[in-house]
Amino acid sequence: MPLETGLYYIENGNDTVGIFYELGSDTARPPIPVFNKADRGAWNIVHLQNGRYKICMNGRCSEDLNSGIVLGEGGWDWAIRPMHNEHMYMFIESIEAGTLGPPRGWTVPKPSEICQVELREYPDIGPSKPQIFRITPAND
Repeated sequence: MPLETGLYYIENGNDTVGIFYELGSDTARPPIPVFNKADRGAWNIVHLQNGRYKICMNGRCSEDLNSGIVLGEGGWDWAIRPMHNEHMYMFIESIEAGTLGPPRGWTVPKPSEICQVELREYPDIGPSKPQIFRITPAND
């Protein structure tokens, strides 16, 4: 079952940064201040065919970005081209329900489940620096 439409909150437990995700729309919302960090933005995840998702930020979807790759082979079910903020470029490589688990593959989480997202800088852009995030529904 695909994720339900709604706002979701992404949090890095170490740095307490956040992003709201809105699911089910091709048009991203205006930027939503979460904390006074560069890692703020209005992201939305759009359900495509065969359980795949695309992600957009402020109206720019993953396929519109002119650098990076979208992985679709070797067990990857979903991935995103690099995101950009004031400080770094990153890839969101995979999302797994519950725990990060194996780095490959997509397990569609229920809205009530905590997910983890691995964002990793790539060698051609910067040093590898994985970060683990939690995604939960934004009920507040």
